[in-house]
Amino acid sequence: MPRTQATPEQKEEARRVIRQAAADVYNSVGPGGVSVRAIAKEAGVSVGTIYTYFGNLQGLMESLWSGPVQRYIDQLNAIAQKHTDPIKRIEALMKSYVKFANDNSEIYRGVFLFVRPLGQAIKDKTPADEAVFASLVIEAIKDGQKSGQIVSGNPSDIAKMIWGSLHGCIALPHNFGRSEFGDMNPVLKRLIKTTISSIQAQ
Repeated sequence: MPRTQATPEQKEEARRVIRQAAADVYNSVGPGGVSVRAIAKEAGVSVGTIYTYFGNLQGLMESLWSGPVQRYIDQLNAIAQKHTDPIKRIEALMKSYVKFANDNSEIYRGVFLFVRPLGQAIKDKTPADEAVFASLVIEAIKDGQKSGQIVSGNPSDIAKMIWGSLHGCIALPHNFGRSEFGDMNPVLKRLIKTTISSIQAQ
């Protein structure tokens, strides 16, 4: 007898079970231990089923984060539209970046702190300037330079300095787990204040 086709509801439930299994495996062993085989075992499905629904491991893992990340992107765009003053806009974007990392620690670790194993290089990388956070900061820097509020210099380089320092401060406790850093929020607040001061024209 031919196999009965799964209903849309059954397919969605299968995706939900697989995504939950992927999240459980990720939380249990970290990114280095995540594999299609481990997720399939956790979900109680075949390896082929995962490929059928998600294409590959990357597609599955990205499906865990796409919703929250898209909401964050929408929030960044809303912040950029709200603040006409470029200095206040950059400060608000930086604070939003920190808040997202604090409120969504597992997603932040999976999306922003994932270290791809050697041999799994991305073939078609997009320029860093096209990342939403970076592009909005670059736009604010250009506006600030036109109004005389922000120091001269390559807007892309200044944006990378801002993004890199912010990301590094957030990532340090995660990537250097053998040391106790305590509450990093006061450090991040000071970093934002210092960064904003450093880019303002005198």
